[in-house]
Amino acid sequence: MIRFCCILLILFFSIPGDILAQAPSRYWITFADKGQLTKSTPAVSDQAINNRKNLGLPLHQSSDLPIYQPYIDSLASLAVKTIHRSKWLNAVSAEISPESLEEVRSLPFVSAIDRVDQRLKVLNVLEGNSPDFTSVLDQINAKEIKAQNLDGSGVKIGIIDVGYFGARVNASLKPIFADDRVLGFRDYLQPGNSKPFSNLQSFSNSHGTTVWKMVAGYNKSSNTQYGLATGASYYLARTDHTNYEYRGEEDFWIEAIEWLDSLGVRLVNTSLGYSLGFDDPKENYSPEDMDGKSSKISVAAQIAADEKGMLIIVAAGNEGHDPNWRVVSAPADAKGVISVGATVAGSCAKIRYSALGPDFLNYVKPNIACYSNNGTSFSAPIITGLAACIMQKNPDLTNYQIREVIERSGNLYPYANNYVGYGVPDGDRIIKLLEDIDHDFQRSEQITADTDHFTLSIDSEKEERIVIFHKKNSFAVSGQEEVIHQENQLQIERPENCSRSTIALRDKVIEIIWP
Repeated sequence: MIRFCCILLILFFSIPGDILAQAPSRYWITFADKGQLTKSTPAVSDQAINNRKNLGLPLHQSSDLPIYQPYIDSLASLAVKTIHRSKWLNAVSAEISPESLEEVRSLPFVSAIDRVDQRLKVLNVLEGNSPDFTSVLDQINAKEIKAQNLDGSGVKIGIIDVGYFGARVNASLKPIFADDRVLGFRDYLQPGNSKPFSNLQSFSNSHGTTVWKMVAGYNKSSNTQYGLATGASYYLARTDHTNYEYRGEEDFWIEAIEWLDSLGVRLVNTSLGYSLGFDDPKENYSPEDMDGKSSKISVAAQIAADEKGMLIIVAAGNEGHDPNWRVVSAPADAKGVISVGATVAGSCAKIRYSALGPDFLNYVKPNIACYSNNGTSFSAPIITGLAACIMQKNPDLTNYQIREVIERSGNLYPYANNYVGYGVPDGDRIIKLLEDIDHDFQRSEQITADTDHFTLSIDSEKEERIVIFHKKNSFAVSGQEEVIHQENQLQIERPENCSRSTIALRDKVIEIIWP
């Protein structure tokens, strides 16, 4: 069986330089204002307005207003071809010829122009054995969530992904179709696509199906549960092709997130990420661009979180082992989203490929992590299902309150790091927090060591594999190790250039501050 690892080999087409010089290039054109539309009625649903009312957000926002059509008409008169529109960014992506670029830049209503790369790249997906998805529900201790019959009922979830080939006949998703809980679908690559579950448009077009399975899958015949949001309803968007990829696909993502907000969807999973790999180094993202504000997709994700109250859960990325990158991809770098990393089985240790949080950020990335041996694409949807259950139990919580609950349940809380964030969430602790938001688990201890060696007494009946994160500072990890105690004693030695070490025990986290 093919396993979509999302660990990708990137190959590029070469395009002669003289052709590139003559061809129009794609740009984001940002407008200075919304023209004369300030008194127009925003095009969002009653559900979206009700969500904002319940969350204490402004009911009518200028970002809801459409782009001022006369601005687009003016661009058209200069032979500028508009491709996508974003009312949130008050911008369009468009093709501009080299001859027209300066004329467009000088228009009084244009505030900025940013180049978008369109070079094509082909992605080869690695193959392997089918992973054991179900063990992750044991890792996050979902027993109490299931005991309380929390399954995301009443929650609307949006999924933005590659495609959903085979979803209708997937045994784990059949209950959703049987109950008519697929509320809408949009294909931004092929808008006329009327058979999203049976037409194979690209070689990894079932990636979204597997992601969906990890959010909501339950196989009745084998009594196997894969995701927690088995009772939720779904809107699906296809924004990524995979056979031929280009930065312009971020435009589709932005359109999709605006569509989901207009419908009143509060919870979104996206297992897509954009990082490096383009032909012209001047047009590539760099790791330094993963700052939550350099990419349009991350800016849109932040607007969704701050202004629209949406909880967006994003796969952190799979370039943690790539020396040319290593950090999270966009939009996982956005401050307001929950970025999800991946751990090894039965442990909170970061798996090799899982992307790191940039050490220059002043906020935690990734936010949380859980098991996946085949890409953060399939750890993020586990957390999405978890968030849906939280929304079901307490629908009045804001997106940021839900994120706080999930983070506080992490096994490393409050000692987050840039490998796995606050660690692996725990369903039992989440239920306790939802029933008593001020609950104090008293699970952490801080110790100041006197020397570069420290001995810790260990309960041999509880502890087997112990994970230690050695850190350069309070956040940035210099290395991790899994150790086994000897005769109930754990000997810890301070590594070079290490100021702190976080020890993850089964029921406790200990922070050692080295002298």
